Amino acid sequence: MNEERRESQRFSAKRKVNMELMFSDDDGVTHRLHCITLDISKTGLRVSLEQELPIGFVAQLCIENDQGQLLLLFAELRWCKRSGVEYECGFELMDTEQSDLSAWVDGDLFQ
Repeated sequence: MNEERRESQRFSAKRKVNMELMFSDDDGVTHRLHCITLDISKTGLRVSLEQELPIGFVAQLCIENDQGQLLLLFAELRWCKRSGVEYECGFELMDTEQSDLSAWVDGDLFQ
């Protein structure tokens, strides 16, 4: 994505968050993938994953902020590309009734 289309400032990996991606497969089994956060913004995240995911995939993210609070966020996978042995993926955060998006946006990570 070029800078002209970016809606909010990105923060580098210096401001890491602990993140776990959760999803259920076709059999209803819940899977958890630990992600390495490459950069974050108020509207999305770029992460490194061990496996490829399909574009449009909606993920439930459990993210720990600087105060140790766990935030539940929902995000749609916008792009995914191989980067060495892993995959670099871009997620756009979704504003849902169940999410902690307002706590994410207003949090200390972006001060």
